[in-house]
Amino acid sequence: MNAIAASLIPALLFLSSFFLYLKTLCPGVYFGDSGELIAMAYTLGIPHPTGFPLYILLSKLFLYIPIANPAFRMNLMSAVFAAASIVLLYHCVLLVLRNAEDRKLKHMAAVFAALLFMFSYTLWSQSGIARIYSLNAFFCLAALGSFLKYSMENGRFKYLVLLGFITGLGAGLHLSFIIFSALLWLSIIISERKNLLKKIPAIIFFMAAGASVYLYIFIRGLSDTVLSWKTFTRLADFFGYFSQKDYSGKMFTRDLLGYITFLGYAGKTLLREFSIPGMALLLTGTIAAGISKFKHFWLFIIIFLSNILLLAFYGAFHDLQLAFRYFIPSYAALLILGTYGLYTLKNRIPSIKLQALIFPAAIIIALPLAIIKNYHENDRSLNYMAVNYPGDLLMGMPKKANLFSNGDNQIFPLTYAKFVLNKYKDITVYDSVNTIFRDIDNLRVKTGSLKVVTNILTAFEQNKSDIYSTTKLGAPVLNESLNGLSYKITPDFAYSSNLPWKLMPLKNILYDDKIYHEFEQREVAGIYWYRLAEMYLSENNEDLFNYAAGRAIDIGYDAVPVIGNMAIIITTPPLSNFPVAEQLVKKALKLQPYNTELMSNLGSIYGNMGKYREAAEMFEKVIKLEPNNFNAMMFLNKAKEQMMQESMKKAMDSARDAFFNDGMKLMKDKKFKEAAPYFQNDLEKNPALARSNFHLGLIHSINADYNKAIPQFEAALKKEPANFNTLNNLALTYIKLSKTAKAKEYFDKSLKINPDQERVKQMLQDLK
Repeated sequence: MNAIAASLIPALLFLSSFFLYLKTLCPGVYFGDSGELIAMAYTLGIPHPTGFPLYILLSKLFLYIPIANPAFRMNLMSAVFAAASIVLLYHCVLLVLRNAEDRKLKHMAAVFAALLFMFSYTLWSQSGIARIYSLNAFFCLAALGSFLKYSMENGRFKYLVLLGFITGLGAGLHLSFIIFSALLWLSIIISERKNLLKKIPAIIFFMAAGASVYLYIFIRGLSDTVLSWKTFTRLADFFGYFSQKDYSGKMFTRDLLGYITFLGYAGKTLLREFSIPGMALLLTGTIAAGISKFKHFWLFIIIFLSNILLLAFYGAFHDLQLAFRYFIPSYAALLILGTYGLYTLKNRIPSIKLQALIFPAAIIIALPLAIIKNYHENDRSLNYMAVNYPGDLLMGMPKKANLFSNGDNQIFPLTYAKFVLNKYKDITVYDSVNTIFRDIDNLRVKTGSLKVVTNILTAFEQNKSDIYSTTKLGAPVLNESLNGLSYKITPDFAYSSNLPWKLMPLKNILYDDKIYHEFEQREVAGIYWYRLAEMYLSENNEDLFNYAAGRAIDIGYDAVPVIGNMAIIITTPPLSNFPVAEQLVKKALKLQPYNTELMSNLGSIYGNMGKYREAAEMFEKVIKLEPNNFNAMMFLNKAKEQMMQESMKKAMDSARDAFFNDGMKLMKDKKFKEAAPYFQNDLEKNPALARSNFHLGLIHSINADYNKAIPQFEAALKKEPANFNTLNNLALTYIKLSKTAKAKEYFDKSLKINPDQERVKQMLQDLK
């Protein structure tokens, strides 16, 4: 391959991948961190830890590009760095195949890896939205390229200091990059401990130079920033921020079930990434790389496993749906290692012509399925759901409404709308998790709590009006009336308003709705549908309620807010369908086994179903996880009280029915004479019940003592006039006494109560 062709390949890879990602680019803001990061870059604020200073500063530059809207510009940055990552991966493959003899084949190998990376699910999914993951991939591969250059060019010093600079500069991107670069440095330290000592000062200098980008956090943290995740007043605040103190509760939270679930999820994610044929090729290549004793085999294996293990030990159950995007560095390592191994297989093919077909054949095998599936799932070019969501959420609210909300998918699109687009300026947002909007601090000064109900009650005390919530509160002291996607909260009764639904565009919900693939989209779409279901329920439209509820569950099948809220909706009158609600909450608990709110809801459902023992067990689990949960304690005591009452009732019923049950056992054994005294005793104990009169009448009939049977049947009939079995037996007794008129009378009465008695009809016909 000539030099011109070799230099054209990277350019073609960049342009083709960039235009592919541009074609599928999201046109505006997206869910998750997207709205937060755009707003932070726009206002030069401080986002959630680790702060991403490099990302924020680079994004600020892209925001100056005079095209489309601010969200589109930052989405464009993701596409640029994703495309650049493709080129870096291509060069990394060439570096590991540096000593390969077949120049043309090694370029084909690098192209194969680059194409597989280009069309891989995760990089593609992050290439069209404002998130840090494509920039993080770029820095991981830049660090890897510097490492490979250093290790393969006799330890040239310039590549070592370049690695140091990249390490410092990228340290604020993501924890996965820190681990990735740390493994590269560990490999260098192990391989050349003695020669490294004299280079340490220069390495530290260049690392510090790169890490100087973190001065942004200090400078802006001490300034009067419009938006900041945290208030910085002392050095300890900065230390807690950089060390991710707020997320420390996520470390080592999984039990055995959690690890098993995570590994299952990781396996499915790997198969989805490159398609099953592509994954099979890469695993084959990885094995071949190990057999050929590739110099950096174990380093690449550890890099591949590192991010998977990071997420295994860091994160809760509800992070699983979002964990896949952390794996991009692992996928890059697998691609390079697998491609190297596939190249070594050429030595096992005797024909040179067949050797040349290895990578064209691999491309044909691996790419078609990946392209078709991943294009379908990552095409966001018509996705306006997050763009429309703030307007839909606030639809029907007064200009100066007070909205209580939480969750990234609610808070961050609102952040973008308010602080970037300068919309809804007079709407006050109270974030119960206290991430970006700080207005809730004014309420917390008095309440000392982040609980929504507590702060809403305080807001009413401060004479605030027009209060809305994005979540159903279920508080007896407050009235909640449906207002489109939110609930209007009032101290007194208020009618629900369905007008907002008529004003919403509902694009990507009712129209152009083929975009429900990623978890965050499906969760929000599911919220739309279950709120629609609530609206139809308020209108008593059962058919449309069932349709909307079914859509909500189908779309949000792994979204706990959707499943959990649907369970609550169907427990309310007139539905009160507790068995279905039980199944829904159990499904939600499989997704989040330690969600105490779900446990409490299931406990309440059990209580309403009369399953007091199960209810008590559920509330005990809640208290074990949250010892100060007073509501759970109250409901636990109530469940135990109900259990005691039920136990006492069973004991009383058992004592009350003892004679009757013994009599029935004797009847079953055809000991009719012995059974009669037990029924007599039961009559004395339970004179209001007809059962023993009926069975004494049967015993007399069986003994052909018909004159004694009739008074017993009539006594039973007096207590239960609509018992057609008693009427039939009276008629049969009168037949035995040859009193057909009386028999007809009682058969007629029986058929009026239960007309579906063919045998009685026949007997009555015979009497006529």
